[in-house]
Amino acid sequence: MNRVRCFVIVHCHTSSYRLRRYVRYNAAGDQKCPGFGPGKFSFHNAETAEICSTADEPTKKYFCSRPPQIELTDPRWPTKCDQCDYLFADDDERQIFGEPIFRRADSPEDNPVSMLLSAAPAGALWRAAWLEEGSWRVGFDGQSWVCRLPDGSDWQIDSEASNCTRKGDRTHRCWVRHGIAPDFNIDKDGPTCDVGCGSIKSPGYHGFLRNGWLEESP
Repeated sequence: MNRVRCFVIVHCHTSSYRLRRYVRYNAAGDQKCPGFGPGKFSFHNAETAEICSTADEPTKKYFCSRPPQIELTDPRWPTKCDQCDYLFADDDERQIFGEPIFRRADSPEDNPVSMLLSAAPAGALWRAAWLEEGSWRVGFDGQSWVCRLPDGSDWQIDSEASNCTRKGDRTHRCWVRHGIAPDFNIDKDGPTCDVGCGSIKSPGYHGFLRNGWLEESP
């Protein structure tokens, strides 16, 4: 059985920014990029490496609250698609793309192990506090947690399953979360629906979260 130990990551109240150019996809498909493939965009797209990182406003519940101001004439804007020879036109889309920076909660504060949220490995658990205010996507403790799965998918543990048999009923949870992070145990022991046995199934993974370990289903 393949097992992955879970660990908690916490937001550093800092976000990383990079510049992006892309061509908005349309239904006709005439902006489809000939170079796209697995894991790539189907439209023309290009991104820079990080251009800066800035501290987020601590009162904000959303990330990336202080993006830099970048002039349209700045030479750092990408000029060519990353996947083919397409050259961006002046009216193609520009985006100052921000992404939150997290750190492992079990790493020392004077030498933290930091990472972009998109780069967090399998087993990473983070509290989605921005979903807790006025939201039904919380556990019975009022908290909302997300887990990065081995296939790279994110499992919002306290959300409603796509095949839930009690959709819209907020008195139950499709996955019942027990314990304290990272030692969560997810099962059906509590007010729940009739679907599944506490496992999570994503496009490339099927398994359980048991006592702080992701365990792949045989």
